[in-house]
Amino acid sequence: MENETAIITLAKAGDRAAAGQLYSFYFDQIYRYLLMKLGNVEEAEDVAQSVFISALKNITSYREQEGAVFSSWLYRIAHNKYVDMLRKRNKVIVSPIDEALGLASSDITSQEKLERKEQSLQMLKALQRLTEDQKEVVTLRFGRALSILETARIMGKSEGAVKALQHAAIKSLQKKLHEEY
Repeated sequence: MENETAIITLAKAGDRAAAGQLYSFYFDQIYRYLLMKLGNVEEAEDVAQSVFISALKNITSYREQEGAVFSSWLYRIAHNKYVDMLRKRNKVIVSPIDEALGLASSDITSQEKLERKEQSLQMLKALQRLTEDQKEVVTLRFGRALSILETARIMGKSEGAVKALQHAAIKSLQKKLHEEY
């Protein structure tokens, strides 16, 4: 986003148009992240709205630090809202494959959809067998294509811990997928 720092400064001062720009620019990213985590369109929309209500209510507490980006702050809020929802629900949900992985698109053939769905089912089964932290790292690093640093900030962990979690998750996924065949 161009002039993000200036827009954040305006939003901190109460400028609704600036807050709207931040919302417009980041909402889809946060929503897709939550959809991957929750697997439910309505819940993802509700939690994403909650993220932005919380972020805009507390935007004066956002402090830009060296190397820190606003999106990392938003993802951290989204992660916390997700964890809160899981605590309330007290169970884990497996995401609907078609919506979460974009298989509802009309741009691919039926055969391709079937193959992707089968691969996705196998991957989701393997992902569900990871620890919560490993799932989070995989989602942020590969689902959202965030850097190790951004992932560490969102998860509140060191970069070394994120690297270790990522390595363990990939090794575990490889083993679990190999066992399937």
